[in-house]
Amino acid sequence: MENKLWDPLEFYLTEGRDRYSQYAKESFEQHLQESGVDEQENQLLAEAYESIDKECKKLKNGKNLRIVYGILAGLLIILGIGFLIASEEDPAFLIIGCCLVLVGGLWLFGKVIPDFKSLGEKLTEKTEEAEHLLVPPRTQLERLDSFFATDESLRFTEKTIPELHFHSFCSRQHQSCLEALDFRHSVDSSVSVTNTLAGDFRGNPFLFTTVLQHTMRNHKYTGTKTIHWEEKQEREVQKERTYTDSNGQTQTEYYTVKETVIIPRSQTLKAYVTAPEPYYSKTSSLGYGHPMAPDLCFSRYPKHIQNKSEERIRSKVNRKGRKLRNKSERAIKKGQEFMMMANEEFEVLFGATDRNNDHQFRLLFTPQAQKNMIALLKDSSLIGDEFSFHKHGKYNTISCDEWLLKESPTHYHDYSVQEARKNYLEHHQAYFRRLLGTFAPLLAIPGYQEPFSLMSQGESVEKGHFAECEHETMANQLPLNQLVTWDTKTAAILKTRLIGTDTEKDLVEVTARGYTTRNRVETIEVEGEDGEDHDVDVHWVEYIPRVKTTTISIEPKREEDQSGGVCFHGLYVKIVQ
Repeated sequence: MENKLWDPLEFYLTEGRDRYSQYAKESFEQHLQESGVDEQENQLLAEAYESIDKECKKLKNGKNLRIVYGILAGLLIILGIGFLIASEEDPAFLIIGCCLVLVGGLWLFGKVIPDFKSLGEKLTEKTEEAEHLLVPPRTQLERLDSFFATDESLRFTEKTIPELHFHSFCSRQHQSCLEALDFRHSVDSSVSVTNTLAGDFRGNPFLFTTVLQHTMRNHKYTGTKTIHWEEKQEREVQKERTYTDSNGQTQTEYYTVKETVIIPRSQTLKAYVTAPEPYYSKTSSLGYGHPMAPDLCFSRYPKHIQNKSEERIRSKVNRKGRKLRNKSERAIKKGQEFMMMANEEFEVLFGATDRNNDHQFRLLFTPQAQKNMIALLKDSSLIGDEFSFHKHGKYNTISCDEWLLKESPTHYHDYSVQEARKNYLEHHQAYFRRLLGTFAPLLAIPGYQEPFSLMSQGESVEKGHFAECEHETMANQLPLNQLVTWDTKTAAILKTRLIGTDTEKDLVEVTARGYTTRNRVETIEVEGEDGEDHDVDVHWVEYIPRVKTTTISIEPKREEDQSGGVCFHGLYVKIVQ
């Protein structure tokens, strides 16, 4: 197992994917047996529903077709009326017009409308029948759904990769382990952790987080006003007059006169107001702590090469490689840190050229690690070149999908056991692919798979039972309107502070920062093409900060009633009155 994990892509393709799928299949069949749902009976019920549902779709298509027919019949009638109007000039159009109106009218009122009404009545009847037939199989599947757990993908992953362990929540002890490896929980009031997933790989701690971040952006508001005026314009107009000359002949004389005409003009004036507006975004990442290369820092960003041909990749390597060689030569001359590695393809494709310690970078990325990373970047079977990788000392961060932290049985809910099985297996296979793909850049480095345990020795209870990021996560599970001021109109950033603890409970102060809004109007003077200044109103929104502090308690979930709060991550959180 250990040697296979040194090449995560090969492990996934040759063993991991099939093993994980087998665990998922066995789990589904076990849940099906425990639920007592008869698959054959469900299939018959599902087929009965689908048969009526197909009829409903045919009837809907029939109604839509009648609408098209109705439009065509209406066009015939309109065309016929057009011919009737034109018959005043050509009597032949009278016969054509009458025929068209007659055919269109008979088709519309004698066939299309009766058929449309008949199909509508049948559709209503069949729809009610289909809804009635859907109840039994859906009830069976709801019973089956109750046996699915939200953490099944994680349990299958632990079976597939025994060295990998996931925790129900992030404890204070786990945070201490991460802090010893350069992790720091952000105290920035513009950032709040909304979800976590903690665990360890061979004793090395990791932490998935989803973070809600708040920034202020300038929003440009536009106001408009249409103005009207008239302009006088002189123009020369040629006129003619006739007269009789001395010979008694009629002559025409042309002459030019100047006339003043009134031209109506209009213009839409625009005015702008730029004002700050809050913007909220979510990002998810995997953090992994390991003491190897403790002073090394670097960043790399995705280049999306997994779908490019080898020819295009070689061209990119040759082109970028020349630039990196020149950069390396300049750095050597100036005594700077960057020294290009012999593996030019790895240097270009991985792209961590901002590293601060070449010696530790080479210790981390051995020839095996370089080979693994190149294979990972080129192949789309796992994550491909779709990840960012940041190392800050002993702490590494990999970008990931938010849905890895939001697994739910609703992903595969259905009325048919066969479809539910298909959805179940596809969901879990996709989950494992993305989960292992997120770990793959770390597992590709053999040194990062070396076990390292830094379990905190007897954390003081004064620091609480749960990590600070778990405090924020639990606070974010509560209804937002209970934590913010009554007039808050935006999302809110929740920050927490431990204010007390006992044998199993943390008492936490939550500070919610959001904004209320106030509609404003600013009048701006704009010069028009008429030469006058005009007042243009610009409506804009002012965002006014709102802050509210609330006390909550967090404790382990128990079997007895814990009403009035929210259960999440095996914990129970409620507002303390």
